[in-house]
Parts: sequence; structure tokens; C-alpha cells
Amino acid sequence: MEGTDHDMGVRVVLLLPTSSYRTADFVAAGRRLGVDLVVASDRLSPALARDGVRAVELPFDDPDRAAAVLADLDGRGPVDGVVAVDDQGVVVAARA
Repeated sequence: MEGTDHDMGVRVVLLLPTSSYRTADFVAAGRRLGVDLVVASDRLSPALARDGVRAVELPFDDPDRAAAVLADLDGRGPVDGVVAVDDQGVVVAARA
């Protein structure tokens, strides 16, 4: 898979609320696909850091501010895709 301007391949942000029980499944799928995965959540989870997952905290309740954070994630430019895995992240994904 080729990405745009980054060396890790396609970069995808998953919008996952902290309460999601599917986080591990989505992270595993991203790894299998070889994507440069970033998990964005309403609160950072220590489990993500422990598992070596890049994560960023986003204000899901302020979609414009969340989209601004995603616009230049890690100072490395735009991402290739933003995927909301449930209703809480849909507006953020649409604005990003």
C-alpha cells in the first residue's frame, strides 16, 4: 500500500470512544493491513500506549476543534483517511 507524503504507508485515523469494546479488534485489523494507524479518542487510554499504539485525544464534543487537530496531526501533514467507528465520531470524521 502506498500513502501520500509519509514513509509509513497509508495513514488512517480511527475515531474510537474510550468506551468502545472493539478497540483491540480495530487496531489488530489496521496492523494486518499495514496502515500507519492513529487512534483518536475522547480520552487517552493507558492500554493503547502499553500496546504501542499511537493515540491522540480529541474533543468529540467540539467537531471543529477536533478537525483542526487532525488537519496537521503530529506536524506531518494530512492523513489519508478518518474512520469513525460509531456515532460519537461521525461529525468529526465528516469535518476532517
